[in-house]
Amino acid sequence: MPHQSNGMGTFWIMMILTIIPAIVAIIILLVRKANKKSNVVIDNKTIIGCDQNIPINQIAQIQQPIIAKYGDPAITLHTSDWHSIMVFPGYRIITIDRQEYFFKDIVSCKLVQSVDNTHDYTLFVLIRDFKQPIVEIPIGNDIRIAIEIEAIFNLAIDKNQRLAENKSKSSNHQD
Repeated sequence: MPHQSNGMGTFWIMMILTIIPAIVAIIILLVRKANKKSNVVIDNKTIIGCDQNIPINQIAQIQQPIIAKYGDPAITLHTSDWHSIMVFPGYRIITIDRQEYFFKDIVSCKLVQSVDNTHDYTLFVLIRDFKQPIVEIPIGNDIRIAIEIEAIFNLAIDKNQRLAENKSKSSNHQD
């Protein structure tokens, strides 16, 4: 006589094939969440990607003179090496630590991943400055922060190009 399959055996195989991937997915999400850097709020300002191992007063010492000069930044980001990047769109300025870069001086940028499999990212920014034409921003291994910093510099470049185009159009109409 042929062997008859038991419906219960098929049920348990389907359950195992469904439950194990779900458990693995939950474990992966929990590990990622545990390893994810958190956002820190200082004086009602969110600092994205903040590793809470750095003393808050060190952040404030870097940021305070610039904030006193330009007001509250629209965006504040920190790399894993604690480079402070602030954006002041009204002044068309991005600061890296205490160094100011006007949008008009930012020519291009390129995000590069390390080749030694550490998954660290560095943003190279080309600046209109013969003394220091390239600014190197080590970002660390947080791809979200890396892409966000690159996007900010690309927005500054785009804003500057639009302003230049508008100036060119307005001067052509005056001729």
